[in-house]
Amino acid sequence: MRLSQFIEAKMEDILAIWEHDARESLSKHHLSREEIRDHVENILLGIAAKIDHGDDVREELSEFNADQPDSQLYAGIHGQERYELGVEIYQVAREFRSLRMTVVELWSYLDGSDARAFSDLIRFNYEIDRVLEKSIERFSQAKNRQSRLFKTILSSLPDPCYIMSLDGDFQYANLAMAELCGLSVEQIEGRSFAQMPLPADNIGQQELQRIVSDREYRWHEVEIEAASGETRSFETVHIPVLDERGEVEAISGIAHDITLRKDSEIEAWRHANHDPVTRLPNQRLFRDRLTQNTAHSQRTGDPFALLFIDIRGIKEINERLGHESGNHLLRSVAERLDRCVRQSDTFARIGESNFAFMLLDTANREMIGDIAAKTLNELEGPFGVAGEEVRISGSVGITLFPDDGTSDQTLLKNADEAMCRARRAGRNQSCFFQGR
Repeated sequence: MRLSQFIEAKMEDILAIWEHDARESLSKHHLSREEIRDHVENILLGIAAKIDHGDDVREELSEFNADQPDSQLYAGIHGQERYELGVEIYQVAREFRSLRMTVVELWSYLDGSDARAFSDLIRFNYEIDRVLEKSIERFSQAKNRQSRLFKTILSSLPDPCYIMSLDGDFQYANLAMAELCGLSVEQIEGRSFAQMPLPADNIGQQELQRIVSDREYRWHEVEIEAASGETRSFETVHIPVLDERGEVEAISGIAHDITLRKDSEIEAWRHANHDPVTRLPNQRLFRDRLTQNTAHSQRTGDPFALLFIDIRGIKEINERLGHESGNHLLRSVAERLDRCVRQSDTFARIGESNFAFMLLDTANREMIGDIAAKTLNELEGPFGVAGEEVRISGSVGITLFPDDGTSDQTLLKNADEAMCRARRAGRNQSCFFQGR
């Protein structure tokens, strides 16, 4: 389910939880249910529609569906009416922060591990920031104390926020920014970006000039070593601040900590591309690397060799001693075979009892034959499994690029055929592919 569909389907649940939190925050104002929920449903529906419109938060939504509520419009009305009700600006910020947390926490109960869900969450966070900005803008205009009020709201945010001059000097930083850098707010203000413990390529002088000239926000993902020594990933957005004449007078920045999301993406990729027993690349990743290397060699003519290794005896161990013993044996086999290849080569588990080598930049049949012999020799020695000494054997099939084929499909077929010939030849045999 897309995040937009989730928002629409669970709207009442979201509003009920959010209303409870907002009522506590605004308790002294004694607001009615209608005043509490003021335009929030239309704001969420507008955000949901924008999530459906496109995945790239950098894309301007010039052709937005006019039938959907305008989240920016209702956010502005919300901010205006909150001011008229006597609500403080930090309470408006707290409402939107609670709204963000309510949606994300409910959404987390669903499967959000695929790339589409991550994209929806990025989009949602971006749109929440936009409606928060619009609401605060209207609130500040109504109260006519924009500068002081923006400092109040930014200081209360958990995300690092700052404002820079066109020369790149910090004019303002909130507490979260100060904590990230291990400095006080006063120590940050007046410093240039280059003097800060931050990645210099995040917002250098050229990037500043691009923001000023294009009058468009810029988005980055950066890794920052925090003052605590921990490396964290951030998604940063830099936005030009325009004066009444439409000229850029400053640049504002906000950084969302996406470390958990990045870790989840890495873990999901690892699970999809690595064998859980041996931690080696699995068949999917091996096929991808083979396709890439074949394409490279087709352009450059660089040779390489493909070796398929079939292990006999794994099935019997599984049946006699159990799968955990079989997995222990597989890990031991992987450790021994890893000694046979260079770090630059690819070593993968491509089947229940099958492994593969991709030896790069070599056409030396003697050297490749020696590697096959070393592989079989590593397999000959006894393995300790469940307090027993067990023995297994192997068969190695070898094919070469470009001698035996120039496509990944042909090479896979030829390596498998050579491996079958080696099995038929007896225990611990290796065979080069022999063309017809």
